[in-house]
Parts: sequence; structure tokens; C-alpha cells
Amino acid sequence: MSEIKDSGSMREFETGAHRDNATGKGRCDLLPMTQVAMACEKVGDCPTLHVTDTSEVAIGVYEMLDSALENITAAPIGNSDYCQDFMAYVAAATAIAEGLHEANITNDIYVNAENTSLFWYGILQVSKHYEAGAIKYGANNWQNGMPLHVYYDSACRHLMKARAGMDDEPHIRAACWNALCFMWTKENKPEMDDFTVLD
Repeated sequence: MSEIKDSGSMREFETGAHRDNATGKGRCDLLPMTQVAMACEKVGDCPTLHVTDTSEVAIGVYEMLDSALENITAAPIGNSDYCQDFMAYVAAATAIAEGLHEANITNDIYVNAENTSLFWYGILQVSKHYEAGAIKYGANNWQNGMPLHVYYDSACRHLMKARAGMDDEPHIRAACWNALCFMWTKENKPEMDDFTVLD
């Protein structure tokens, strides 16, 4: 029987309940789960990784980023309905790339894990982006509404920076965050859909 892990610090709730401190672990409660599920459906369309050792990790990450870039640059600006599908693919590919990248850094999982395992590991890392945003701006502040082009622009920029090998920010997870937020906004904030005026 395994023991309950102890982080060394506790949260105490008004009810008297106690829980380990969750800071830095990510905020899965802030993930737009409907959109995460839509991205998960695209995992099967992503290239199959053939990474067998750590020397091949960078190649595998770049394969997924290339695939995401190919899709996002093919997304028909001016038609948010079609773009929604492209963004689901981008979220899937970037989550897989982030999962592989992070697994290689931390050795939390084997580098030859399947795409589905890497996807969920990557989404866990993306939840840290939601946590950081909640600390800086307030939980789900982004849901107040931003035009769709903002998410598209940011996702493209972060993808390009990640593919160029820049590591000044967590660009892969940021690209995934923007793709998921694009999808959520498209579904829940139709007044923010400015793609129809971009063609």
C-alpha cells in the first residue's frame, strides 16, 4: 500500500479540512475541459512519435511543432468555424510536444510513451499556465473575453518561438493555452468572434 505524499505545507479550509499545498502543481479545475476533450479526439491524427532514447527527444518535439505549425498556418482566417477544428489539432500536437519535452527534463515518464500518455502529461503542464494566469490576473480572467484574433496571433507566435528553439518562456504550453482559449471563446463568447472581419 502506497503512502499519501506530503509536500511539507498545508492548506486549511474554513471547514477545518486540511490539504497539501497545491501551488506549482497546476490548476486542473481551471482547464476548459470540453475543449481539452475536443483536442484529445485529435490525438489520433497526430504523427506517431518514434522516440526511443533521450537523444531523439528534440526531433520528436520538433516533429509535433512542425505538425502544429502546418495546421495553424492552414487555418482559414476569416472563418472561425473551420479554424476551430484546426485549433483542436494544434492543442493536441502542442500538448504532446509539451509532454515529451517535460518528460525528458524531469524523467517523470519514459520518453517512448504513447501519444495519448504524452498528451495528458502535456495538459497537466498546461494547467500550470492556467495557475500562473490565475495568480497574476485572477482565476479565469481571460473568460471575460478577448477577440479571437488575439489567441490566434499569440498561438502562432509561441509556436514559432518554440520551433526556433527559444526557451525564454514556456512557449509550447503557451501555444496550447492559446489554442484551448480560442476554442472556448469561439463556443462561449460569440461577440468576441472577429474572424469574420479579418478576411
